[in-house]
Amino acid sequence: MVTKDDIELFEKLMKSERSKSTAEINILYLRRALAELGYELTPTKLKEYILSLAEENKSKARHTAKALKLFIKEIIKPKSPRIARELYDSFKIPKTKPSHKPYIPDIATVKQIFI
Repeated sequence: MVTKDDIELFEKLMKSERSKSTAEINILYLRRALAELGYELTPTKLKEYILSLAEENKSKARHTAKALKLFIKEIIKPKSPRIARELYDSFKIPKTKPSHKPYIPDIATVKQIFI
C-alpha cells in the first residue's frame, strides 16, 4: 500500500533533483497511476495496467512506467529491497517509434552543397 507520506516524499525528491517540468510530469503520471491502481502496488496489477495503457497510447504508457519505476526505486527500495525488486522487474517500459524520419539528401544535392 502506498501512503500519502510516500507520495509527498516522492514529490520533494522530484522537485529537488529534477527540472521543474520533468518533476511535474513524473508527479502527474504517478498520481494518476496510483489513483487508478487504488494505491496498491502488486506485480500483476502493475503489468496489466501498463499493458492496458500501451494499447491505448504508447506515449502515456511510457511516461507512466518511467514514473512508477522511479517511485519504486526512490521510495519503496529503501524500505523493502526485496519487494521493490519484485515490483520493479514486473513490467517493462514500452518502446515507442520515432515520430519523424530524418531527411537524407540524394547524392546530387550533396555534390551541389560541397562544390
